[in-house]
Amino acid sequence: TIMGMPTGIKELDNCTGGWQNGDLIIIAGRPSMGKSATLIQFAKYPAIKHNKKVGIFSLEMTSIQIMDRMISSESLVQYSKFSRGNVREEELAKIHISINSLLTDNIYVDDTPAISISVLRAKAYMMKLKHGIQMIIVDYLQLMSSERKSGGGNREQEV
Repeated sequence: TIMGMPTGIKELDNCTGGWQNGDLIIIAGRPSMGKSATLIQFAKYPAIKHNKKVGIFSLEMTSIQIMDRMISSESLVQYSKFSRGNVREEELAKIHISINSLLTDNIYVDDTPAISISVLRAKAYMMKLKHGIQMIIVDYLQLMSSERKSGGGNREQEV
């Protein structure tokens, strides 16, 4: 039984029981390794398949780009084809079905760039109060702005 937020990856859910309340999960990797795509999947699966409320703070992509990627992923139409509008009629039908499945009130995206931790905390709190968010995803933690006034550490330590 999955007691926490399901990830959509059976083996991971079996090991963890899903993401648990209070968990801080950091996904790291080299550039262009699929971290953002993975995070989008981690948001999409519980929101669509389990009717969970998910908040996404994206410091790199706009909310439109995130939704485009979700539509592409859900419809199984390559993002490069989807983003250029170079899709066949049968793929267009898949895209329309995917849009309808994503038209839930379960995914909330904030694409404020260079947000600070205190602003993110306030916005996350408001998302929780207003929408009942059950999970928060932050894409590209390193792009958060620093609130530090004085030196005494490097950027790696700040993050």
